[in-house]
Amino acid sequence: MIKVFLSSTFEDLTEHRKAVLEVLHRMKADVQAMEYFGSRPDGPESACTQEISECDVLLGIYAWRYGWQPDPEGPSITEQEFEWAVQTGKKCLCYRIDPEFPWKKKFIDSGPAGDRLARFKTKVGQLVVSNFTSPDDLAKRVAADLGNLLRKIAPPTLASPLAVDWGSVPGAVRKELMEILSHLPEIEPLRGDSAGRTRFVARPEFFGSLIFDREQVDYIAFDQDATDILRLLATKSLDQVFERLRSKVQRTVFERFTALCQSVGMLDAQGRFAGAFIEDLRPPSGRLSAPTRVHFSCTNACNFRCRHCYASSGNPYAGELTTQEVHRLIDELADMGCFHLSLGGGEPLVRADLPEIIRKANRRGVAVRIATNAAAATEDVVRALRGLKIDTFKVSFEGSSESVYDAVRGEAGAFRAAVRGIENLKLLAVPIELHRVFMKGNTGDLESLVAWANDHALSKLILETVMPVGRAAEHAGLTLSEEETNHLWQQASALQATSRCPIEMPHRDPFTSRRLFKNVGCECGNMVCHVDPIGNVAATGMARAQAPAGNLRRNSLREIWNSDTAFDAFRTACASSRCAVREATAAAG
Repeated sequence: MIKVFLSSTFEDLTEHRKAVLEVLHRMKADVQAMEYFGSRPDGPESACTQEISECDVLLGIYAWRYGWQPDPEGPSITEQEFEWAVQTGKKCLCYRIDPEFPWKKKFIDSGPAGDRLARFKTKVGQLVVSNFTSPDDLAKRVAADLGNLLRKIAPPTLASPLAVDWGSVPGAVRKELMEILSHLPEIEPLRGDSAGRTRFVARPEFFGSLIFDREQVDYIAFDQDATDILRLLATKSLDQVFERLRSKVQRTVFERFTALCQSVGMLDAQGRFAGAFIEDLRPPSGRLSAPTRVHFSCTNACNFRCRHCYASSGNPYAGELTTQEVHRLIDELADMGCFHLSLGGGEPLVRADLPEIIRKANRRGVAVRIATNAAAATEDVVRALRGLKIDTFKVSFEGSSESVYDAVRGEAGAFRAAVRGIENLKLLAVPIELHRVFMKGNTGDLESLVAWANDHALSKLILETVMPVGRAAEHAGLTLSEEETNHLWQQASALQATSRCPIEMPHRDPFTSRRLFKNVGCECGNMVCHVDPIGNVAATGMARAQAPAGNLRRNSLREIWNSDTAFDAFRTACASSRCAVREATAAAG
């Protein structure tokens, strides 16, 4: 549990503090604030410095008052709290009132106090995360920023409840501990892994192995020699392993490698491999034993009927995969060592059993990303997702103004519903990425889109252009010309330098992004695959109609993936310098 010290002036920010405290308690943070000090023998300065020394994060909120000064010639308590947090190396998340936001005149300092406040705000400087306006606006910013911070902090190793001497724990504490433990996501054991909660999971590959790090939610590739070392270190000491391999590896190289593995926690203090191998995988020659990510369109139902939709979504298909069939797919992913599941649609948030699907993925240790239009993220939907582990929300956002957005969606009020949904999603403290598909009609608001992403403290902005697939193939006028596309990318590249929100253009050049292997022209069918709502498998959702590979109701995903012919068109073109999918769809248009 992270410990947060809330620092601000009081009377002018009473409602803002209430809103932030509610969010912090909902996020299970241990909060220290002046509201909780009560009667203490030590003075306010000593009380604050003691509490800050014991906290992990100082959360500073600064408006137009400097605050109480114990010494009329000295700094205010609020400034002292900030100074002590900086001196003791605490993480500081600071928020400053938007200068344009209306404020009561009686709560605006002038004269010497105003001058001191101006100097203090300058001192806070780069530690300001963002400006805020209303209490609700501030609360949502804090939820998003603290959620991002929590995801970067390695969680402590949890002891089994059975290992605790419950008889020595006071009744009230025992009740609270059991309440916390009851909400921890269970992780079903991997086959051959009785612990079930191992951080590192290794799957054998033709080049060595891929090891999934549950903490970083990413794969690490190892060659055969490194894989052999890690496999031996599962049961033998460092010295025993080196003696066995000394004819193949130099001592300095061996020590450097094992030290690096220990530094990231892959080896424990004794040098043993702190993970588990999936033993029943037989990697085929020249290709991965399983995908690293599966994109699952979990329903064709959608609350919009967009002209550019590649899936032609709207009404659900007859016979979409049932809850149990989706659970079997998740079991298979975990057993194959595929720990990334992207849920899309349609609109996944309209699927009634979505919380059950995510809960199942949590239990199997499969990371979940959700692609959504956010307009479906009502308060009830978001409430049902609380307590579930979701890696990222990727929100399609085709206009940064009401006029542009509603025109693209073809529905009045769509923009307001999407913005309201994004604000609701922020309460889950999950990173939110904006995804923009450019087409005729929405290319003129790139600067305002970037500004909107920055103002709303989003984690990433992803830019793509429409492809003539699905419903977009019926509206050829949506597709941009080469000149229009290049102009957009030039604009976006210029904005990257000043944007706080990272901007990605994954298809501007598909080979500038990080790749697992060299010369893999297309990840589709080589590293990823797509499953549609009725179980059809394809290398990519963009080509599911043209190049189906099989169906989960007839064959397992492992059988389809390991087929010599299912993904032939993609695997035989893997050394190409261009993306076959985008070329084919562009030609079709």
